[in-house]
Amino acid sequence: MKIYIDFSVFTETSSIGTVTGTLALAAVPEIGSAVILSYPLFHTEPLSVKGFSGALAVTHVLHYPEADDVKVMVMLDDLTIESVDDVERVMHFFEEGFNLNIDYHR
Repeated sequence: MKIYIDFSVFTETSSIGTVTGTLALAAVPEIGSAVILSYPLFHTEPLSVKGFSGALAVTHVLHYPEADDVKVMVMLDDLTIESVDDVERVMHFFEEGFNLNIDYHR
C-alpha cells in the first residue's frame, strides 16, 4: 500500500526543511508506532549521525477518499539533527535512498 509521508527536519536552532513522498508499506501504521527509515530502498551510502536512530514515530494518520493510488497520509515526528553538515547528509540519504522529496526552508 502506498502511504504519503511528511516530516520536518531541524537543527537545534533552526528549521531546515520538510521531507515528503510516498513509501510502500505493508499496512497503515498506527499513531505511536514507527516507520523505519534506516534501510534505504535504493543504493546510497549508509548513514550514521547523532539524532537519527532510523525510526520516526507516527504522530498523525489521515485517510483520504479513493481519488488516486495514495489514500493515506502519515505525519511523522520531527527530526532534530545537531549540525548542518549532518543535516545535509540526512537529507541526501532520504532523497537518494528512498526517492523522497526535500524542500529546504531558505
